[in-house]
Amino acid sequence: MRKKLLALLLTLCMVLSLLPVTAMAVEGNVSQETGYGNAALPAAPAVTGDVITVTPENAQYTLDGAYGSIDGKTICFSGGDYTDVLVLARPTKFVGSNTEYYNGEWTSEKGWEPVKPNIDWEQLTSTICYYNRKVENVTFTAEEGVVLPGFSYSSGHVYGQNGAPAYDHVRDMEIVDTNRSYHAYSSLKNITFQGLTISGQVFLQNYSGNQSMEAVVSGITFDGCTFTGDASKMDTATFAAVKTGADSRYFTNITVKNCSIKNYYQGVYIQGVDGLTVENCVIENTRHNSIAVQSSTSNPVKGAVLIQENVLKNAQDRAIRFGDMGSDVTSILINNNVMVGSGDTAGELIKAGTLPPGAISLENNYWDGKELSTAVQTFSVPKSTGIISGTFFIELDPAWCAEGYTVVRDGDGNYTVVNLSADNAAARINEKYYATLAAATAAAKDGETVTLLETTTDNPAIVVNNGRKITLDLAGHEIGFAENSYFIVENGALNVTGSGKIYEQVPYTAVITMVGSNETSASEYSVLTVGENVVLEGYSGVLLDKNGNNTSYGTVVTINGTIHGKKDAGGYGSPSISVNGTINATEGNVPKITIASTAEITSERGDSQNNNKAASAGVYAAGYAEWEIEDGAKLSGNDVLSIKSGKFTIKGGTFTADGPFIDPAEAFNNGTESTGAAISITNNNSYARNVELTVEGGTFTSLNGYALYESDTAANQGNALKVGGTFEVLGGAFSGKAGAVSSKHGEKFISGGHFTFNPGAYLAKDKMVAASTEKGYTYMVTNQVKVGETEVAPAPDAAPAVDVTKIPEGSQIDVQTAIENATSSGLDAAAGSVASDSNAVTKEMAETALTKAKEELQVTGTEGSGPAAADIKLVVQPYMEIKAESYSATEAEKTLQVEITPKYNLLVVKAETSVDAPLITNPGTGETKNAAVVEEEKDLPVDRNTRVTISFQLPKGFISGTDAANLYVVHTKKDGTTETYKPTVTEAEQESATGTTEKIYIATFTTNGFSPFLFKVDERTASVQFTDKDGGALDSAVTYTPADVGKALPEAEAPSGQKFRGWKFTALGDTVYQTLTEALLSELNALRLSGTSITATPVFYTPSSGGGSMAYDVIVPADPENGIITVSDTSASPGSTVTITVKPDEGYALSGLTVTAQDGSELSLSDLGNGRYAFTMPESPVAIGVSFGKAGELPFADVAANAWYHEAVQYVYENGMMLGTGETSFSPETKLTRGMAVTILHRLEKEPAAAPNPFTDVADSAYYNEAIAWGAENGIVNGFGNNIFRPDSSITREEFAAILCRYAQYKGMEDSGSGDLSAFTDGDKVGSWAVEYMRWAVGNRVINGNGDGTLRPAGTATRAEAAQMLKNMLAK
Repeated sequence: MRKKLLALLLTLCMVLSLLPVTAMAVEGNVSQETGYGNAALPAAPAVTGDVITVTPENAQYTLDGAYGSIDGKTICFSGGDYTDVLVLARPTKFVGSNTEYYNGEWTSEKGWEPVKPNIDWEQLTSTICYYNRKVENVTFTAEEGVVLPGFSYSSGHVYGQNGAPAYDHVRDMEIVDTNRSYHAYSSLKNITFQGLTISGQVFLQNYSGNQSMEAVVSGITFDGCTFTGDASKMDTATFAAVKTGADSRYFTNITVKNCSIKNYYQGVYIQGVDGLTVENCVIENTRHNSIAVQSSTSNPVKGAVLIQENVLKNAQDRAIRFGDMGSDVTSILINNNVMVGSGDTAGELIKAGTLPPGAISLENNYWDGKELSTAVQTFSVPKSTGIISGTFFIELDPAWCAEGYTVVRDGDGNYTVVNLSADNAAARINEKYYATLAAATAAAKDGETVTLLETTTDNPAIVVNNGRKITLDLAGHEIGFAENSYFIVENGALNVTGSGKIYEQVPYTAVITMVGSNETSASEYSVLTVGENVVLEGYSGVLLDKNGNNTSYGTVVTINGTIHGKKDAGGYGSPSISVNGTINATEGNVPKITIASTAEITSERGDSQNNNKAASAGVYAAGYAEWEIEDGAKLSGNDVLSIKSGKFTIKGGTFTADGPFIDPAEAFNNGTESTGAAISITNNNSYARNVELTVEGGTFTSLNGYALYESDTAANQGNALKVGGTFEVLGGAFSGKAGAVSSKHGEKFISGGHFTFNPGAYLAKDKMVAASTEKGYTYMVTNQVKVGETEVAPAPDAAPAVDVTKIPEGSQIDVQTAIENATSSGLDAAAGSVASDSNAVTKEMAETALTKAKEELQVTGTEGSGPAAADIKLVVQPYMEIKAESYSATEAEKTLQVEITPKYNLLVVKAETSVDAPLITNPGTGETKNAAVVEEEKDLPVDRNTRVTISFQLPKGFISGTDAANLYVVHTKKDGTTETYKPTVTEAEQESATGTTEKIYIATFTTNGFSPFLFKVDERTASVQFTDKDGGALDSAVTYTPADVGKALPEAEAPSGQKFRGWKFTALGDTVYQTLTEALLSELNALRLSGTSITATPVFYTPSSGGGSMAYDVIVPADPENGIITVSDTSASPGSTVTITVKPDEGYALSGLTVTAQDGSELSLSDLGNGRYAFTMPESPVAIGVSFGKAGELPFADVAANAWYHEAVQYVYENGMMLGTGETSFSPETKLTRGMAVTILHRLEKEPAAAPNPFTDVADSAYYNEAIAWGAENGIVNGFGNNIFRPDSSITREEFAAILCRYAQYKGMEDSGSGDLSAFTDGDKVGSWAVEYMRWAVGNRVINGNGDGTLRPAGTATRAEAAQMLKNMLAK
């Protein structure tokens, strides 16, 4: 309402100010010609109807009547600088003021007698004068932005004294003493101040005498005014926004409404009141009272006083103050006011001198939460508190309302108090509604649920205590906490459910703070459970804080939902879950924290250059707690787990660290030390406590540092384990840019897991490394292998064996000098796999090793008769065999082609010899032989998961510093496809043969396959600007190099109803490309050299009802070795069938055939017979890979010719049932999964279509989806109930037997009857459900048992065992 009224008035003033200035009519009188002191009168104000628009120059003259009477008018103050307080109703010489002049003689019979019209001015100047002026029915308004200094009014005796003259505006002269003073009897009636902004005050004084001609002030209204005040004047006792003063007179019917008053000594000060209303005002920041209703001995308060619906804030004394109230008071009603931040030293908010006998009401006010007996000491205590009605123009806190009421905001921005209901309440408990979440939580009883009904902000701190267990249902809403406010759980339980978010509006501390007990035995004292669909967002999501004894017993936290840590206002990075470092108890019911499988924890790095200040952590464990992190949880941060204290059990999850790598960590006792690790253990002197870590699983990744890092924090900070601690890594996958694991104190704690770097320095007893079976990891930790009693271990990569005979003699020395300095890392993982393969390292070899040890190493054994098996160790020593095939270092062509083949030697050493020491078989001068060769130059099988890093010194003169940027390594795979690496080239210096210093260049790259490598300087490059469907630039230009060959080009957004096909390039005709080919790069490079700007334009097509005519490339390897490959189409539409025909050369057979889509997924192939295969074209280009091997030979280096499963692997491979896991690997010991098992049979059936898959845990995109659907449709697989199949679980031998039995029944195969399970020592271990299936398998010789007379029915089936069982069943 206030805003609407102000807007109307401002509009009216602005319109009127634009009207022309006209002379004011003076109702029959003529205006005076001059101003005061014979000064010229300013230009007259503009007048339109009853509205007079004044300026700073003519405003006071207008009020003085210089331009005519203002009675009944609206005075609008236009823009300008108003510097002087405006005086109201003063007597003046102007006719328009209607001032009456009287002689000085008064009798009771005649009273006052007006002066005759023919005034003797000379006589008047020498005597005391009496004036009477009345101003009635005037409204004051102003244009927007106008600020007025204030108004004054005075009635009484006026005279000058002591060099401070007064001024008589009737006689237009100064008054220097009382002889020529005057008495002013001025009246104000029905005066309204509407919507004004006033920087000073309105001060009305009435000290007129008691003669019958008295001054009257009545009907004064302030409506919608803003009093801005002045903080520098707040200590001035007379500085009140609205002030009246009188010793015996009264001000009748004063109204102050809809006003804003701030920064005054007092807000409203009324003395001598007969009827006062103050309503819907905001009065704040007063040095004394907000409202004062005072009296003197001659004018006690009388009439009706109404103070209602006001907000009175921050009065340093009382909110409301009354003087003496006389018997003429008819009523005092003080209702629905809000009083906050106020009160005198005794706590009183309202006070009075004497109370009247009449009605006084103090009901339904908000008393700032104070005890009423304190707040209203001089009044009777009200029966009800909290406001229940009113419309306010400022925002109200619902907490100020009475129970059952709240605040709603209307379309005009006003706030109205209404009854609580489901439509306006913030929360409810059962069917009872609450205005605020804080009120609902405070009212909640043990076991009750608080349901949030709307998103709320600016919430104060909310405490869950007194043993109450409360559930908070967010119900899809959010809770925002004001600065430094949050949930506190202390001796209570908070269970947050539903979906929604709780957050700090200004990240500072935490969203939820937990405070535990001092008692060691306290159980579940403070409990928090965060639901799966709940988000906590703040500087910390959860903080475990100390109590008075630096303990927190009985604290239990379970996180099922999401926590987002946010940096604070100071730029400090956030710890998402934090344990206060002073929590030191390690026994008793210590805090327990569970991060559940559904949890997601993230933290935001700060913006400071100080690494520790900027550091963030998913978990900051400074104080002691017991943690459990479940598999499936996702955590990330600068450091993910920043551990200084506590016991951690990690079941699994993903942990991703993205912070900078700092080693050693910088001590930062008030927060996390930044190391950039997924698990960072950096105890220091401030928090030196026990750390226990058990890792059972999980994926740990550091983008810049180590996956697991443990270290001192800085010099003299001590040992990270100085108080004690145990580490145990049983599983998990660890990768980091700097390394997988770093422990500065050398504990041997790794018993399992997969690693990108060799963790050999930290292996537990009886453990060794081997090639990882997990994609993306090179090493895994497995059990130490023995052949009999002889330990078998892998050694680090040895120096290469080189052959440069094919290089021209003039370059041989340079090439040999370079490549014999080549180094590798990663082959030791493959060596570990050889060491654990009983077919690669046999008992016969161990026996040979004993002889070699005795003869060549003089190992005599403990009794001198020769070495025993335990006295020696077999070592698998890997190395690279490098054969240089061609070399050119001319300006026109710089190429070096080499064949790199991984090899190993099987050596024997003394049992105590470290495999990390130099192993010398042919000692030179000053060397001692410590190893003998058992087997040499054996091919080393390298699994495709094994990443081998090769550092290759380039021949002298091959490249210069400028060439380094254009050096590439092209790897030709066995299927004919190529992959281009961009090596890292480092520059170093070495001493030449002549003693001078020369530069050398070392190229480092990582590969997972071995075959020809071509080092070449290739300067081809092109910058391409792709455009969008509208012809505009599609992001910035893209630069391509040889390293990008084979990569997909970007995709443009297609117009509605169309699809993207590919790109056309400047000057390259209508050919459409989807990938960067060798030929395309060459053409683009030629365009670049010609100075042509290269633009790529998108090509779209409209799909037909049959699926569309879009064609994607089918990329076929050129000239594969030992065979020919052709395809039915070199481009094909999605969904169409493409046929591949392969024809091996005589004496060769197809050994590998793959079709790979753009996203890296491998497509399934249908065997059509006679060397023909088919696949369905996806919505992307595809690349075909093919390889041919000698007929009758397997391409797998890990399947030895004398292996027991060799024939079985050859059978399933040649019949297309099982393929390799890599170009040269079959992985015979890898566990077979349930999904793999069904895929083998589905492939055997030529992959028929089936009904939709019935299992909920089988993804539509999974490679085994159609196979499992086919198996379920035909009764070959059943699953585990509840539509669960567990496709990625390892399959047991009895499960595989059951699947094969059902497949045999499906095919109608001959059944040779049931076998006798009792013939096997563990025949009684067969599961009851599988007995008949195992009898079938034994009776049909599908399973023949192991050599030790066992069936191992519950043992996991390996790929080798699966191949043998398939051969046993099918090759009859």
